[in-house]
Amino acid sequence: MRTVGLLLAAGQGSRMGRLKQLIPFPGPADPPLVAVAHDAISPACGPVIVVVAHEADRVLDALRPRHVHAVRIQPGLDMSESIRAGLGVASHLFPHADVLLHPADHPRVAPETLQSLRAALDRDPRRAVIPTHAGRGGHPILIPAHLVLTLSRADLAQGLADFWRRNPHLSTRLPVPDPGVCADLDRPADLAAADAATPSQSTPPRPEDPCSGPETS
Repeated sequence: MRTVGLLLAAGQGSRMGRLKQLIPFPGPADPPLVAVAHDAISPACGPVIVVVAHEADRVLDALRPRHVHAVRIQPGLDMSESIRAGLGVASHLFPHADVLLHPADHPRVAPETLQSLRAALDRDPRRAVIPTHAGRGGHPILIPAHLVLTLSRADLAQGLADFWRRNPHLSTRLPVPDPGVCADLDRPADLAAADAATPSQSTPPRPEDPCSGPETS
């Protein structure tokens, strides 16, 4: 098992005003956002671990018939706890696998980006690979197997992005021509932009926000 997916789907969606994992995403049959995010990374993964909290059963039902390993955490915890919980399960179930970490509100990732992440990690297996676009860090992040357990036990109280800043030798930033790595859906305006985009387009990142927020990249 070379790569395991880790999908973070535990958030409440307070800025969206509703549970965004279940929001229909524009496309054939308008699939729920969590399913689109899963399918965006699944070509590069074997198993996929999904961390859930708020309305966990509904979120997992939205992923059917996909087979996932569910990790349930207490609602209301910080994203850092989702990350630690998911990485802990990954290190236990798949101790020799790299982990592709991806939030459930990032629906679009180009296949070429997944290939570039893998190629970069193969070149330097010591460091996690963080995709960037227009100078902004994005997702998914490819974490080498030897760092998974370390991160699951690390102090992530200030977010995973803070961990990378404090440990620059453990990650590398990879520029990619894929705006989808920065296109998270946090607010109703983001969803409206996604609805206006064609299937071949990627939703642009909000100019006022750091790409993918302060939590992970």
